[in-house]
Amino acid sequence: MLLKDALSVVTKHFELDAVKVKTPVDVDAEEETEDGLTLVGYGIGSFCASSNAVHQLGFMVALRDALCEGQAPNVKVAASLDEIQAEIFDPAMNKSDAAIAEHFQLKVIQENEHGRRRVASNTVFFMPHCGKTLYQNVLACNWGPAIKKLIIIGNSFSAYGDRVLASKERLGLLLVSVLPYLEEVALSCGVAKNHEDFGRYEAAFNDLSVQRFPSELLARGLQDTNLNEKMTVASSLKLPVK
Repeated sequence: MLLKDALSVVTKHFELDAVKVKTPVDVDAEEETEDGLTLVGYGIGSFCASSNAVHQLGFMVALRDALCEGQAPNVKVAASLDEIQAEIFDPAMNKSDAAIAEHFQLKVIQENEHGRRRVASNTVFFMPHCGKTLYQNVLACNWGPAIKKLIIIGNSFSAYGDRVLASKERLGLLLVSVLPYLEEVALSCGVAKNHEDFGRYEAAFNDLSVQRFPSELLARGLQDTNLNEKMTVASSLKLPVK
C-alpha cells in the first residue's frame, strides 16, 4: 500500500505536467524540464546502525524500480535505470553504507547539500523524518516555476501546522505558508496494527505524506507576495559551517 500510494501520486503529477496544463499564470514559461527523472534520498541515516534506515532504503529502491518498470496505471515514467538518476546522502553514512547504496545502484552524494538542490528534471525527494530546515531549503531554493518539477515524500506539512500552536511561529514557518498551494496525500505503512512487525514499519514510515504543487494551485502561490518574500529570505540564509 505504501509504495502503491506513493507511486500513484508521483505518476499522476508528472503525467499532468507532461500535458502542460495552462493556468492564468503560465508556470511553464520560465523553465524547461530536462528528460528523465531524478530520485534524491536525504536523511535516511546509516543502514549499518538503524533498522529504520534499512526499511527506508528498501522503499527508495522499490520506488525507483517501480518507476523504471512502469507499474503505475496508464503511464510509464521511465524505461530503464539509465533514465532515472537515484542519489542518496546522510551525514551519518559511512564507507559500508556507501558500498550498500552503490550495490543498489544509488549514487552517493559526496557533500552535504543541506537540501539546496536546484532541480532541472522532474525530481522526487524522499526525505523521511527530516528536520524542518531541510524541507524548507528544498522549497526555498526551487521556489518559482521549478517547484512544479518536484515532489517531496516526507513528514506531513499539515501536521506541522497542527503542532505549532504559537501564531508567531506558525506565520514564520514556510511549511505552513505553502499549505494553501500544495496537495498532500497521507501514506500508510500498509501493515495491520495487529501484525507482529507493525511497530517496526510504523517507526520507519509514520507521519509520511506525498506533497506536490499542482499547476493551478502553484499559479496562485507564485502571486503570494508575502510567501515570495519568505522564500527569498530562506534561500539566502547562510549554511552551517562545515
